[in-house]
Amino acid sequence: MRLKLPLTAIIAMLALTACNDQTMNDANDFSDYNIYLAAALESPTITRAPYTLTAPTINKPLHADVWASTTPKQFIDGDDDGSTKDGTIAMHTTANFQNAGPQLLNGLIYSKDNNDNPYDIYFSAMYPEGWTCDAEGKNATFDFDGWQDVMFAAQVTGRYGVTPWPTLYFRHLLTWLRIEIKAENNEVAEAWGAVKNIKIKSNSSVTIDLSKYTNNDLTSTPARLDEILSYDTPKTFNAYAADTENTTFAAANATGYKLLTDSYHHVAYLLCAPVVAPVTEIKEGTPVEVGEYQITIETEKRNPITLPVFLRRNESERFSGSTRGYQFTIQLTFKMGDNITISGIPYDWQTGGLGSGNLYE
Repeated sequence: MRLKLPLTAIIAMLALTACNDQTMNDANDFSDYNIYLAAALESPTITRAPYTLTAPTINKPLHADVWASTTPKQFIDGDDDGSTKDGTIAMHTTANFQNAGPQLLNGLIYSKDNNDNPYDIYFSAMYPEGWTCDAEGKNATFDFDGWQDVMFAAQVTGRYGVTPWPTLYFRHLLTWLRIEIKAENNEVAEAWGAVKNIKIKSNSSVTIDLSKYTNNDLTSTPARLDEILSYDTPKTFNAYAADTENTTFAAANATGYKLLTDSYHHVAYLLCAPVVAPVTEIKEGTPVEVGEYQITIETEKRNPITLPVFLRRNESERFSGSTRGYQFTIQLTFKMGDNITISGIPYDWQTGGLGSGNLYE
């Protein structure tokens, strides 16, 4: 199943760190040779950890890498900033996008000696800062830590004297898991004891093949984005505490989290690598569903328990396709007994579904 991720209609105009307060007086004034960029974000989110706004602000800026080149689909990290006679650009820089007005992209210019036949300039951007690139400038890689949103804006084209300005469309690259827990009753809560840690297995790095599609390709066929992404480096993540940006669940609950019985409580989250559901393994010649993720629960009075997460669109329908850009709420109910099961359903970032499972004492 191919998934379409909607873009908001709100367009945010963004700037680089050193000159984020410089705005254009006239959007059609080409008396200088400065470069201006615009950006749009996918659907807004509702917690602090993923990027939450449709436009950056001073209080919630968007710190990103912006790569520029005069060679399409190739972004070598060089020193060419457009100031030479041939107008060549090959440079990586960073951005501090922090308001909704048209702003200057500092550090690069359109060639002053080439405006009779101006070159196309190509731009791509990644959030957050800290991406690496191969020597050919065709693959961008980022190691993520599980608490931060990771986004990508595919190649767009700009040219001196041409409006509208290039617009960078940032798209989510990860899957957002929200963990909610409750105990069936007070006796169960006492039997399990406080929850000490929540861990989830996932890959921890993403690589983008910049040599394939442009923004126009991805806008017309959004599912193509999955074709240029690869995820690697398996890792067991410590889930992060709800309503924090970079504090793990274990650190935020040093003495453990006491199980409550009245309703589900959102206690943790993780931004992890997407998978294509359903995930199966061949056992005795037959494909068997093994769950999209593996979650480990550690409590005060029981040994750690690992269980599979089966994602669902609703109570009766399994989720299928890429989980990228989806949010899933995983609901865990602690009970008495000796078996463990779990399943899942999605919610919008895009809405993916809900995961529900029972943990038996």
